[in-house]
Amino acid sequence: MIYTRVSREEQVEGWSLDAQRDQCLMFAGARGWEVSRVFEEQGRSAKTDLRPAFQKMMGQAAMRRFDLIVVHKLDRFSRSLTDVVKNVARLKEAGVGLSSVSEPWLDTTSPQGEVMLYLFAVLAQWDNQNRARETAKGKEARARAGLWNSGLVFGYTTPRWLKEELLALEERLNTGEMSPQEAAQCEVQVEELETWLERWSEYEEGDAIPHPTNAAGALLAFNYYSTGTVSDTAVAEMLNEEGYRTSGNWGAQLFGPDTTRPLLQNRFFLGEVQYRGEWFPGRHPAIVPKALFEKCQLVRARRRRRPLGRTLNKRVYPLAGLALCARCETRLRAQANQKGLRYYRDPHGPTGTCDQRMMRADAAEAAVIGYLAHIRLPADWRERIARLSQANVVDAERAAAPYGLKNTSVSTKP
Repeated sequence: MIYTRVSREEQVEGWSLDAQRDQCLMFAGARGWEVSRVFEEQGRSAKTDLRPAFQKMMGQAAMRRFDLIVVHKLDRFSRSLTDVVKNVARLKEAGVGLSSVSEPWLDTTSPQGEVMLYLFAVLAQWDNQNRARETAKGKEARARAGLWNSGLVFGYTTPRWLKEELLALEERLNTGEMSPQEAAQCEVQVEELETWLERWSEYEEGDAIPHPTNAAGALLAFNYYSTGTVSDTAVAEMLNEEGYRTSGNWGAQLFGPDTTRPLLQNRFFLGEVQYRGEWFPGRHPAIVPKALFEKCQLVRARRRRRPLGRTLNKRVYPLAGLALCARCETRLRAQANQKGLRYYRDPHGPTGTCDQRMMRADAAEAAVIGYLAHIRLPADWRERIARLSQANVVDAERAAAPYGLKNTSVSTKP
């Protein structure tokens, strides 16, 4: 089994998941190891082990689905000493080894290999902490210089990204594989992008500039909310109906109250940048007039103080936090439309990386209930639970005895 990872910063610096995977495959092939699967983690830091692909891999290791994990370097597995010790212990308990392409001494199946592993884990953690300090210094310096940090908010882009999009459109045109109608549409897009780039030609490649289409969507959201008659959810539904989708690291997704709420409070739209809560004048142009922005903040303050004049119709989603997408195993989210119909949806689809469409909550819940209705408990299920409970009490009392403690937390009643 192979595990590869790049953080967002490393993606910018040109690190490659493909290069890691290819070297791991060559490393495994030279030793005659069969690779059953490759787990890839894109845009994830190794400061913690709370990474989807990593956790899925560790779950399969616990089930003994493979014998060995191959990484390009130990810091791809983790940069935290605590996480290295904890997860290597989990692997050892499951009988799964850990091997590194760049560190041939790494062999968790031997005592010497474990000692070396922990030594280099300490060095990796020190390097990570040093990087964090240097990154923090760099981000503060960027903010004081008026430059944006982290991801750009909806409504903004950079000249570099627009030039990449323009190049892709021109390459499509040059293939000659499009129909006359498609080619005409593509030529219009090329002309519009060229005009837009010319408008902001005084800005540098990495500067933030208004997006050709999304900037209008951001301004529309502020104008709509400023009326004082709509909620964050209503603004999200309006943006979705107008065809806008979120931007940034998570790709194009439907808007929801959790994405419109911070958007409508973000001073970045005023031409400001921030670092750790402190705002500085930015180099990028403002999209939202200051009077409109402040009006929206007053509307939010009034809505927060407004007493509820009616009982809220709270919708219940029994499968929330439990149901997973059958295609990509992402946890499904609950959502209701304007008519009050309940749905479960994959946050990665259908406009993202998964083609799973939304499903009616009533149908999904009925299917689960129908499945559960066919489960039959054994006749002696009460006695089995009683025996297991009693065994837990005995084990807990044995564990507590050396410390003079008495366990009273487990009930033996069936």
